[in-house]
Amino acid sequence: MNQEAFLPGVKDAERRGARRRGLFLTVAKLVFDCDEQVCIVRDISETGALVQTFADISEDRLVALELSSGYRVEVQSAWKQGNRTGLAFSTSVDLHAFLARKQPNGRRQPRFRIQCAADVRSGLTNRSATVMDISQFGALIQCDQLLLIDEVVSLDLKFWRPIFAKVRWRRGSHFGLIFEETFLLEQLASLLISISSRRNLIAQPAQNEVLTHESGRR
Repeated sequence: MNQEAFLPGVKDAERRGARRRGLFLTVAKLVFDCDEQVCIVRDISETGALVQTFADISEDRLVALELSSGYRVEVQSAWKQGNRTGLAFSTSVDLHAFLARKQPNGRRQPRFRIQCAADVRSGLTNRSATVMDISQFGALIQCDQLLLIDEVVSLDLKFWRPIFAKVRWRRGSHFGLIFEETFLLEQLASLLISISSRRNLIAQPAQNEVLTHESGRR
């Protein structure tokens, strides 16, 4: 199957002329209107990309593809086959710049913004915190109580198994954690999907309440 043939808005001559990276495997993130999900970029060109996903994606909510470098491009779903999706870029990209951009702060894996409540436990001490973002290797949390550098803690998201981590740095009320056990990519994807599902379940009753209230006024 010629997957490029399904890219909308791209003429045949442009597709043939678009430089392709060929086999290209890197972890990236799909940015939606209210959450972020992990994907694997398998192939990329100046006009689009082939990504592997870990769950069905909401095509109408898809906003952008972002690499770990922070380089982001707006996209739309062009075709889908199993767990692979063809993405069409809203505008052609400079492929060299897209792939060669320096990693911010030396990061090598994308971090996913989740804004999720959690408990941080150390010994008999329990602290409330917010997980700001997460990756396969660690997390950024916000906590009003002091955590010590190199302190080993348990991060409890309440709907996920406890995650053991060590405090690596702090800036004010923000702390960087490194996990004692690295997440497998599938585990990270499952966690992000769980968070997204919980948000949708919480948002739905609120939406229904508004609709009920509006109907009662008529």
